[in-house]
Amino acid sequence: MTRPERHHDHGSRFGDLVERMNARLRPYIGGAQLGLKNEAPAVAPQHGGVCPLCGAPMDEHVVDRTGVRTMVHCPVPRA
Repeated sequence: MTRPERHHDHGSRFGDLVERMNARLRPYIGGAQLGLKNEAPAVAPQHGGVCPLCGAPMDEHVVDRTGVRTMVHCPVPRA
């Protein structure tokens, strides 16, 4: 006589156990703390960075995501 196959949501009995423990402990201990304790939080730049192609700020570019490939259109250089 063989045991019936069991479905494990997280790959194995051990994976299911770990997920159950995480679900119970996460409200008390919170998520993982990334970075050093004394490190200041990273500050995002005011603009979207600099274009690697033309050097202009990315805020001046047009990003076209309508097709299969994302296209970045650089602004016309100022004369």
